[in-house]
Amino acid sequence: MTTVLRGRRILCTRPAGADAELVALLRAAGALADALPVLATSPIDGGVHALDRALEERPDWAVAFTSATAVAVAEPLLHRLIGRVVAAVGPASARALASHGVTATVVPTLSTARALGAALAAAGVTGVIGAVALEPLPDLADTLLAAQIDYASVALYSTERLHLDPATRDAFADADLICVASPSAVRSLRENAITANLVAIGPTTARAALDEGFSVAAVAETPSPAGMVAACQWACSGGGPVSDRA
Repeated sequence: MTTVLRGRRILCTRPAGADAELVALLRAAGALADALPVLATSPIDGGVHALDRALEERPDWAVAFTSATAVAVAEPLLHRLIGRVVAAVGPASARALASHGVTATVVPTLSTARALGAALAAAGVTGVIGAVALEPLPDLADTLLAAQIDYASVALYSTERLHLDPATRDAFADADLICVASPSAVRSLRENAITANLVAIGPTTARAALDEGFSVAAVAETPSPAGMVAACQWACSGGGPVSDRA
């Protein structure tokens, strides 16, 4: 499948700068790839202070990061996580933590918030501080509470769905594939009246895309740039669309 992406127009939708590695890998594989963000993230005023207070008040609780963005915002406090159980929703968040000298000892095989909660329950923790986005999906909280594990979430950043100009919408209309890494990206595409074949970073995003009426051409087996490239290759090699069982 080394040449199946040659000449294919593939657009990547994460916030500015977040898709640089994916775009580079897609171009190396022959695709006409570009980053066209449909989301913007920004730190929440007081979010780091709220996390600082939560760490102070709950010294024995684990800390769970649901995105690499949360890790970046929490950077001033990461040195305080030494000695705690630290969890990451997937390899990107785990790598972000490792770049600051923090090892995520709990990383689920499936990169979803529900799987993260189950992994934390299996690790035997009694309480979890969630470092999350504003208005997160309830999956992590629901899974932990069902396991009778105390949970407190701290919103560190917000995500804004962007209103795209006509030229950008036209670029999406010409794309063979659009890479999406979150349900928020899916909703942004829908709000901008964009229809296309999507490649999803994982099952949660795929389900959101199917719920919004999109065709999902492929789902990455691993939530990483390399995994997304492999999913794009599979989609362009004749693989059928993902069903509603994604």
